[in-house]
Amino acid sequence: NATKTGLFVGTPQDLVRHWEKCRELGRPLEVAVVIGCEPAVAYAAPQKVPPDVDELALAGGLVGRPIKLVKCRTVDLEVPATAEIVLEGIIPTDHLEEEGPFGESTGYIDPRTLSPVFEVRCITHRKQPIWLSIISQVTPSESSKLKAMGMPTFIHRFLVRNGFPSVLEVALMEPLVNL
Repeated sequence: NATKTGLFVGTPQDLVRHWEKCRELGRPLEVAVVIGCEPAVAYAAPQKVPPDVDELALAGGLVGRPIKLVKCRTVDLEVPATAEIVLEGIIPTDHLEEEGPFGESTGYIDPRTLSPVFEVRCITHRKQPIWLSIISQVTPSESSKLKAMGMPTFIHRFLVRNGFPSVLEVALMEPLVNL
């Protein structure tokens, strides 16, 4: 089906929590996928922040102004007004579909698993949109550099909150941030 794609939703991600809430309510999860946005949003989105921290507010803090948002056309969500492309749709909560297997950078194969799917209902874009992406490969890569910026803070917070208040700082070697 050309309007459906599998999802990898590792834990502990916000998407999993939202999906579980909608599953309990017996309704699909409305989603909007943004491709291409201002750098502060692209940086803030993948960071491991507490569930009560709004990544768009974090991005606004980085640039010193609120991130301008616009309403989606088919789902009750807002996305950055600077988005190049927006995919709107739902993630059904009443079934999972088989996905994979996938080859990993370590040379191993992940087995076929049951995963949620994203059903695309609407695509909007700027005139002559630019498809922006990052290279996510074995360290060093663009994705490992993004993770490296926030991961020490994430690990430090986890250690202090879980019984190690004497930890003052966390530093990671480059190969570790690809976890």
